[in-house]
Amino acid sequence: MNTSVERIKEIATAANGLLETAEGCRAANFSALQCAPELYTSYPTTAATDLAATLIEVWACELSSANLSTALSSCIKNDSSPAYTAADISAALTANMTLEFLDVANVPVQYGGGTNNQLKMIGLAHGNLVNVSAPEGDHFLIISCLPGDYSPTPGSLIAALDSAYGINIANLAKAPAADYRATHHCWVSATLSSSTAKTIPYKQLIVFESTGQDATANIAGIFATIKQYIPTPPVIPNTGPTILSAMVSTGSAGANNIQVLDALVNGAYKLMTDGTGYNMTCFRIVSYPPTWSAPLTTEFNKLKTQHGL
Repeated sequence: MNTSVERIKEIATAANGLLETAEGCRAANFSALQCAPELYTSYPTTAATDLAATLIEVWACELSSANLSTALSSCIKNDSSPAYTAADISAALTANMTLEFLDVANVPVQYGGGTNNQLKMIGLAHGNLVNVSAPEGDHFLIISCLPGDYSPTPGSLIAALDSAYGINIANLAKAPAADYRATHHCWVSATLSSSTAKTIPYKQLIVFESTGQDATANIAGIFATIKQYIPTPPVIPNTGPTILSAMVSTGSAGANNIQVLDALVNGAYKLMTDGTGYNMTCFRIVSYPPTWSAPLTTEFNKLKTQHGL
């Protein structure tokens, strides 16, 4: 038997449930594509939608719709027939994947006597941050505004969050869970709750307050905020925070999108690698204007080369 398959089976035997098995696979340096068939074999009653949700939750930064479809298609029943129909897979993708994968940078971690490329990732995606699925969303969403200006301007992310979930940023700003505006240009919201029928895919917001002109210099404060608010994340190989970030201070605020991407990627990489390295499982930068996807992807590749990723 293939040694990788044997190892994944060992992980499944020792784990408690589908999610823990998937996290164990990632800790053992296996990708979603490698793990999916054995996850199904270990939990053969798992519906395609549930397996897709688990794969996205554990490998959010690196899964494209094509890769997720391939992972689900690789699941086989005991009689060698496909576990899921094309309709099952299509429905699973529709239910769980709203963001378009653009690129990923796997940040290597020394763990278990070798290099693990699955434990920390910086991702780039395109899509609508208001409508992400629950497994895509996870803990934090980073948004931005001008200092002290929480007005739901039409077309802004603040307005979209208000419209979709009844989230009032001005009210949240009055009673933050943590306030680092004076030092890091950020504050962390209290736990979010929806006043509409829709379920919020995030637990909390990190709100970055800056002018567009000062944004790239101030973005380091986002990562200082993460580290100060969660000073002791779960120890590797356990799952750390998964964080989604808008292209902060761009658009009407005026910051240059390439410079903002540079600052976000460099800040995430620095946080993940400085000293013993902060355990942030996935930092995913999401761009909304479709015309930005190509130039941002080109720049992201340059940053990967710069950092040897």
